[in-house]
Amino acid sequence: MKTSVFSTLLFCAFALFQQTIHAQTAADEQAVRGWVDNVMQSWFAGDVDKVAGAYAQNALSIDWMGRQLIGRNAIREDIANVFAQEKPDPANFKMTVQEVRFLAPAVAVVVSELNGKSVMDGNTIEWKAYSTMVVSRKSGAWQVEFEQNTPVMPPPEK
Repeated sequence: MKTSVFSTLLFCAFALFQQTIHAQTAADEQAVRGWVDNVMQSWFAGDVDKVAGAYAQNALSIDWMGRQLIGRNAIREDIANVFAQEKPDPANFKMTVQEVRFLAPAVAVVVSELNGKSVMDGNTIEWKAYSTMVVSRKSGAWQVEFEQNTPVMPPPEK
């Protein structure tokens, strides 16, 4: 009986210790949110290199059309193509971080809602999507390791 009680107490202490190790502060979350804001400012400035620099060297980005971009160089090329087609404009694009969830002290998942307007075939369309990014902190800087963008289909017309 004593062994069972001791084992249970030891397990609870270990679980609490593990939870405390991975617990993050509001400052940690704010640091990630601030990093996202800085990347967005680089986006609106049209700074291809700074935006691409937010991605890890071997990052994987899956765009809203399902294309897989593997590595910072491929991601940089895609960003440059986007900027060549349409100047980044805060009036036409908004990214709202909905949640920052830490998986470990230096690894977080960032879920954002994206809203925007784009011109396609001469028509302006309004769109919505969700972005999920896994980011890691290396040498003090956050970087995107994985990114998945999912479009939200408009409700069917009645």
